[in-house]
Amino acid sequence: MAETIVMPRQGNTVESCILVRWRVSEGDSIGPKTIVADVETDKASFEVEAGVSGSVLKLLSAEGDDVPVMQPIALVGHAGEAIAPEITTGAQPELAVSAAPVPQGPLAQKRGNKASPRARWLAASQGVDLSALVGTGPSGRIVERDVREAVAAASATPAVSAPAGEGFPGPATVTAIRGVRRLVADRMAQSLASTAQFTLQSSAVAVRVQELRQRFKASDPALGLGGVTIGDLITYALVRTLPRFRYLNAHRTADSLVEFGSVHLGFACDTPRGLMVPVIRNADRLSLKQLADEGRRLAEACRAGTVPPDELKGSTFTVSNLGSWGIEGFTPVLNVPEVAILGICGISPKPVPRGDSLEWLPSVGLSLTIDHMAVDGAPAARFLKALADAIAQVDLLLAV
Repeated sequence: MAETIVMPRQGNTVESCILVRWRVSEGDSIGPKTIVADVETDKASFEVEAGVSGSVLKLLSAEGDDVPVMQPIALVGHAGEAIAPEITTGAQPELAVSAAPVPQGPLAQKRGNKASPRARWLAASQGVDLSALVGTGPSGRIVERDVREAVAAASATPAVSAPAGEGFPGPATVTAIRGVRRLVADRMAQSLASTAQFTLQSSAVAVRVQELRQRFKASDPALGLGGVTIGDLITYALVRTLPRFRYLNAHRTADSLVEFGSVHLGFACDTPRGLMVPVIRNADRLSLKQLADEGRRLAEACRAGTVPPDELKGSTFTVSNLGSWGIEGFTPVLNVPEVAILGICGISPKPVPRGDSLEWLPSVGLSLTIDHMAVDGAPAARFLKALADAIAQVDLLLAV
């Protein structure tokens, strides 16, 4: 009897994974340790082991499919073994025989309420009525693929079906938006569609930050401080300041603001696969060196594609550092349901009042985006002022 290979569960909060690439074809012989597919969530990539031995009878999902976890993706058995038609759709085999036909009409609308989080996010950003859809996931659940097909069907007109690049000089390159890039795009759209985002721009004197960075670089290697960056110093000032402004270390739900006592800091990390946001737990309780070491460990795991899904969730505040590219100001997009995100910009000379005159001092730009549905501008400005003061005197923070 045929056995199944299922989409493994990658962390407690992951509900589906994208099947990026098949490593096997129908008819191949495999063993339990054979890698049969590469899959990815919006956070990390993984290899799927077969777990069984035999011949690949049927691949149940196509490359690029967003497959719910624990749903069969392939059937394995004896070469030439017959497969019951009802179990080749990706449904759980033990449920397939008794599964009722997909309903139409009023019952289909009731099924529309059973949708995955990604499907709900995409539907909200694209204006799709979930109650009008019929899900193709397990037990009729609506998954992201169903919403995308509805969007494509609604926009399929001759006006938009012209070949890519038509009307433009020279050849055009068309690249499918898929995988992490597609999921990031959906999340950004959902963030902007569900919040009232408002960005405040400020700066902080960075003289002592730069001085400390130079001293750390020249310090005894045995101290392990040579890798502490300017970004680490600014982040240290941030996590030490944030607990005094708990309304920013918070999540907004439909009807409440949930404030947190500990800072679980997410930080935007550029990887070959796209943007990822690993989380430093209890960042406000770490020393500067511990904070820098943990951030470096997580960033390396993200770039290598080995970061566990559980280390990519649960942030209460996020920081995005574009300072090394000389960015002077930007509008970071909220990592919902968080109510604030800090953008760290480049360092450049700015006039700073010194008595009756102005002195040009190196200053780091700060871009704070808030959810105006949860926080007003004045409280956010007070936090930004306190943060700027903390950065300017970061050497004193190290003594606390």
